[in-house]
Amino acid sequence: MSEHNRIVLISGYIIWITFGVIIIRRGFIDKTCGYPMGAICLGLPWEFIFSFIEPQIPVMAWFNRFWFLCDCIILTLFIRYGRRYFPKNLSQTLFLPVLLTSLIVSFIGILCFTYQYGDLSGTYSAFYIQLIISLLFVIMIINRDNVDGQSIYAALAKMLGTLCFDIVSFQHNPTAKFLNFVYIISFLLDFIYFVLVYLKCVQLKISPWKRI
Repeated sequence: MSEHNRIVLISGYIIWITFGVIIIRRGFIDKTCGYPMGAICLGLPWEFIFSFIEPQIPVMAWFNRFWFLCDCIILTLFIRYGRRYFPKNLSQTLFLPVLLTSLIVSFIGILCFTYQYGDLSGTYSAFYIQLIISLLFVIMIINRDNVDGQSIYAALAKMLGTLCFDIVSFQHNPTAKFLNFVYIISFLLDFIYFVLVYLKCVQLKISPWKRI
């Protein structure tokens, strides 16, 4: 990996960690979880697998482990405050079983994908998951009637961090047509999420840039 790509990659990790820290901070302040359940159930198993089972190169593995810690804190927030977002037509007693089952199924699915397709670096699964997570954030901000747990800075960090990963991956494999499609759609979804957070803040008469 070139020095330029290494700098962009590390920048992406730092920006994504910033995103996680802001989401966690807002979660504690607002007593909520600003992370969709589906995103938790996809992200946490991936971080575990590529931190401890198939660790990437040292610098990436340590960033993954730090994000795994962030994921665990976010999961804790969701367990504590996420029941309000659980479907009203389902019994609340199903909340934890559904969450646990989703985590286990996701873990097994990512692991099977990793070994069946030889994706030992986690590159393909990471970008597929990122596309789904970006969509889930858009759906979340549309469905919620507030910006609890959200921040324009978190949205910006998510968009820019993912863009850094897209740039590095594209330079490494510019002919991967489907991945190129994923890069573009993920960025567009992150941009839409950023705009929706801004508009929701304005609608609620909250100053977006003062909400950190």
